[in-house]
Order: sequence, then structure tokens, then C-alpha cells
Amino acid sequence: MKNIHNMSIGKEIKQERKRQLLTQKQLSEMCNFSQMELSEYENEKRNPSLERLNTLSRVLNKEWKLQ
Repeated sequence: MKNIHNMSIGKEIKQERKRQLLTQKQLSEMCNFSQMELSEYENEKRNPSLERLNTLSRVLNKEWKLQ
């Protein structure tokens, strides 16, 4: 589980997506989000709700510890 107090959740999502060699389009489809919504998270224009973050966590098989 990664502690994300030094990096924003958007940057963490983007980093993990790229680590798994996924495009925004692929990940957004896997999560049933719009690509624009995912882009807004990654570019820190908005924060995901806990429900959306849980979906991302499940799809990416990644846990984040929020502080």
C-alpha cells in the first residue's frame, strides 16, 4: 500500500496507468468512466470520489493510503 502524501492522487493514478501500459481510453473503459473524467483526475482538475477511487483501485489492483 502506497502512502500518497507527497504526490497527488491524480499523479499516482497516471503513474500507475502508465506503469501498466494502459491508455486513458483503455483504463476509462475498464472503469466505466468517461475518458474526460479520467483525464481530469490525472491532470488534477478534480478529485475522484471515494467510490471512483475504489473502482480505480480494484481495476488497477492497487491500494492507496490517503492522508
